[in-house]
Amino acid sequence: HRIMGLLAAVACIVAAITMRSPLMIFFDLTSLFVFVVGTLGLLAITYGRGALELRSAFRAWLLGADGGNKTPKDHLRIAGMAHDFGEFSILMGTIIMNIGHTQMLNNWSDSGKMFPALAVAVLSPLYGLLVHTFIALPLCLHHRRLAGEDESPRLRLLGVISINAGCGLFMWFLVLSDA
Repeated sequence: HRIMGLLAAVACIVAAITMRSPLMIFFDLTSLFVFVVGTLGLLAITYGRGALELRSAFRAWLLGADGGNKTPKDHLRIAGMAHDFGEFSILMGTIIMNIGHTQMLNNWSDSGKMFPALAVAVLSPLYGLLVHTFIALPLCLHHRRLAGEDESPRLRLLGVISINAGCGLFMWFLVLSDA
C-alpha cells in the first residue's frame, strides 16, 4: 500500500505539471545534481556512516518489511534522521535558490543567462519540498509510530521557507518590472 500511495501522490504532481507544460522543464540537471549531493552531504556530515541506515529503512518501509528486531529507541533514531533529511533537503533547496537569485542579478542584462538562473532559483526549493513531503516525512512518521509515539514532528524551517519565498517573490517583481 505504501508504494501505491507514493505512486499516486507522485502521479498527482506529474499530472498537475503536464496539464500546462512539458514535464522536462521541471528538471534542471545542475540544480538536481547540487541538490542531491548537497543534501546527502549534509546527512553524511551529521550522521557519518549511520546515514546509510536511512537508505535501508526507506527500502524496508517502501516494501513493507518493517520492524525486524529494532527497539523503540532505534525507531526514534531513524525517525529523527528521516526528519533531519527532510529539513536538510529544504535547506539545500533554499541555499541553491539563493545561488540562483545571485546568478540572476549578475546576469540581469542577458536574458539568455538570467532565465537558466531563474530555473535554478525556482526548481531547487521545489525539489526540497518534494523530498521532504514524499520521502522524509512519511518515513519519519512511520518510525515514530513503530516506536509508540503519537506526536507528529514539526516543521522547524517555516521561517526559512517564508523568508526565501519572500525573496523569490521580490526577484519575480524585479524580473517582471524589467520585461
